[in-house]
Amino acid sequence: SGEEWVKQAEQVLHIAGSDPSGYVGRLTEAETEALQFVKEETRKVYAETKLQDKDFLRFLRACEFDHDKSLKMLLADLEWRATEKPWDIKIEDVRAPFDNGTFLPVGKDKRGRPTIYYFAHLHDPQLSEVASKLTLYTMEQKCREVEDTDEETFTMVFDLTGYGLRNMDVNFCWSVISRLQSSFPERLGMCLILNAPSVFSILWNICRPWLAKRTAEKILFLDGDYKGKLGALIAAEETPVALGGTLAATPQSHITVLLAQPTVN
Repeated sequence: SGEEWVKQAEQVLHIAGSDPSGYVGRLTEAETEALQFVKEETRKVYAETKLQDKDFLRFLRACEFDHDKSLKMLLADLEWRATEKPWDIKIEDVRAPFDNGTFLPVGKDKRGRPTIYYFAHLHDPQLSEVASKLTLYTMEQKCREVEDTDEETFTMVFDLTGYGLRNMDVNFCWSVISRLQSSFPERLGMCLILNAPSVFSILWNICRPWLAKRTAEKILFLDGDYKGKLGALIAAEETPVALGGTLAATPQSHITVLLAQPTVN
């Protein structure tokens, strides 16, 4: 029913950050000890790290405050970042998903979190590596956008209208999901999957076991009047015209804007 949908939408919209503890200012004694342990051990390896308590806590929450798992995950991420430097990806090198209309990182959801739209019926598996790099680069940028706010997360919206076997790309999904969970833990605030056709169940059945419980509970499928339902989560002025909103930006117009901006690292 309509009331049940609104209730479910509100729950998913506000699930990020809703734990009773595990955040700066609301830590149990055991969580405080775990935080101190991971901070001290990390700084033995990366003495100059600029990580704040909230950064350490994201890894701890993702690992249910298991000291050793959290530390291992965090050190692996710091090593990956030092090697791969996702912030150094040049947008002109990964522009293809903009040019073909797939990728649009604009707007905010009703919590004010930055949003990334992905029009999956235009996804080209031949561009899997480029699409993965662009997604990682964009997640890094969205994290920087919320750095000085009360939010720590971003929202992803996958429009599957017209999606078919030609778009199916297990490598892309694995690349994004695995990196999201290992280097951007607790950064996904909400993931909306719109108008999924039956063929998508093939890919979903492959990907579902890869998702941590805390990631999976932030995913919401919108079917039926999916454009109307989307309005409960993202305002019309923050929603692209293609999805029933009034936001005029398109992937092709957005890449033009990005390329015109000075590069800031």
